[in-house]
Amino acid sequence: MSHLWTEYDSHFESFYQNYLNDQEHYSGNHGILAKPELPPPNSFMVGMLPWTQFSSYSPIPYGKADYYFPILQAGRFFEKNGRKMMPFSITVHHAVADGYHVGLFLEKFQAAMNHPDQWIRL
Repeated sequence: MSHLWTEYDSHFESFYQNYLNDQEHYSGNHGILAKPELPPPNSFMVGMLPWTQFSSYSPIPYGKADYYFPILQAGRFFEKNGRKMMPFSITVHHAVADGYHVGLFLEKFQAAMNHPDQWIRL
């Protein structure tokens, strides 16, 4: 597994295309960092485990932690009581955010998941 980052662009289609370009360009690099440069300040990690469901996930490193970026992790979709569900985990250092801030993020995330037609353009 290698860490690959893509510079943020508020225009989703541009951001997605930049991600695809980074993925193609750096897919052969198999170190900790796929891109030779460090991620920009105020970045965060998003990971997917599409082959598994989970009820808890925490990528806590063992050793000196001198970084504070949040880590978002999602798993495989499944159906429960007629609803589509997706396991989702947030790992965040308390020096960066409280439960209040995580709650605000989750409210906005849920609203986006309830109305994908408002942000996904096919």
